[in-house]
Amino acid sequence: MKIALVVVNEDGLIVLVNRVFLDFIRLKEEAVISQPIIDILENSRLHIVARTGIPELNDIQFVGGKPYVVSNMPIVREGHIIGAVGKISFRRVEELRDLAQKLETMDSRLTHFQEELKKARFRERPFRFEDIITINQAMQDIIQEAMQAAQGLSTVLISGESGVGKELVAQAIHQASPRSDAPFVKVNCAAIPENLLESEFFGYEQGAFTGAQPGGKQGLLDLANEGTLFLDEIGDMPLSLQGKLLRVLQDQTFERVGGTETIRVDIRFVAVTNKNLEQKVREGTFRQDLYFRLNVIPVHLPPLRERLEDILPLVHAFLRKYNAIFGMQVSDIAPGALAAFRSYTWPGNVRELENVVERAMNFTNENIIKVEHLPPHLRSIRSDQGFQANRKETEDKDVEHTVPAYRWKRDELERETILKALHHTGGNKSEAARYLGISRSWLHEKIKRFGLQ
Repeated sequence: MKIALVVVNEDGLIVLVNRVFLDFIRLKEEAVISQPIIDILENSRLHIVARTGIPELNDIQFVGGKPYVVSNMPIVREGHIIGAVGKISFRRVEELRDLAQKLETMDSRLTHFQEELKKARFRERPFRFEDIITINQAMQDIIQEAMQAAQGLSTVLISGESGVGKELVAQAIHQASPRSDAPFVKVNCAAIPENLLESEFFGYEQGAFTGAQPGGKQGLLDLANEGTLFLDEIGDMPLSLQGKLLRVLQDQTFERVGGTETIRVDIRFVAVTNKNLEQKVREGTFRQDLYFRLNVIPVHLPPLRERLEDILPLVHAFLRKYNAIFGMQVSDIAPGALAAFRSYTWPGNVRELENVVERAMNFTNENIIKVEHLPPHLRSIRSDQGFQANRKETEDKDVEHTVPAYRWKRDELERETILKALHHTGGNKSEAARYLGISRSWLHEKIKRFGLQ
């Protein structure tokens, strides 16, 4: 491998060159010595390094339309920058192409993860399986299966209604996998316009279409290489793209828009949907072969109305979250409000429950959420015990005293919830208290009251 060398002084004027450099620029030594480097070598940054003292290593620099690997380093004497030396490496075209592609991938990934960082400013760390709050046995079994599936490479298809936490489970699968240190890249198949989805997904080559960036652009498949690609709302992917996705799933290869080179990737796919894909297959709006290829490991998350016992621990978890955000100290929910929660069908599932808790905390000036703090559609709900959830705390208390059946039912619910939490944590009271979002002393009082010691 040949190396061209050029040295400039602190003013960016050439003071020394080697024969390889002269052959490269096709000039004689007397024509370049004492000349500004910027006049001799196009796109050079050597004069900038001589001024700032900041080295630039292994950059791709185009000279005459061809790429070269260039390193510029300052020359320092007795603490002062007196110039800089530039080194141009002549590598094989294949090496340059690979290096340029790696640098482009790093730049694209940096941009992607800077955007993700903005979205995650309140999230202390990535979502993990241990962050999933449930004491429902069916849900616990599902999570256990997902944890086991995370260790493999097979595609996972997560289904369930909107708001049940499909994306969080997808994140947890990635974090529990051997790829946890690699990228987790999300593509929303419903949010990106159809005419842009293909180029966003596969990337494109220079001149692929009007308005394309000079030099082309890498796609989400490039960003997700060696990591996990999260296909959100896969049921809304247009048919025109489904066949190309099938090929990536089968062969782990693709071509960019406007390109002919076959690119190989190593990606683990996790797809989610709130649609009935089998029905869409019958309707002809979703490819059957793609459905079978996605549905290797199916994970179906049940709606909140089928696991009502999770409402109380979820409420306490959201209280902790928004206490930290709002600087509040709301610690509990009144019996009437809890009864309204348990009597509601929650079409928006856990996401809707979180929104209701957040709203209630905006309307309370105390350390408890009452019926009067709930939205109108929840304030008017009648519980299974036949009482109307009212706006006043005193009426909540009257209900508890005048309707013994309700108080008994509430106690049974609390007892069942505590038992399940203790079973889930193997009898560890500290862990059970943390899981339920309550203090250990409060848990001990309940255990004593219900005779669970």
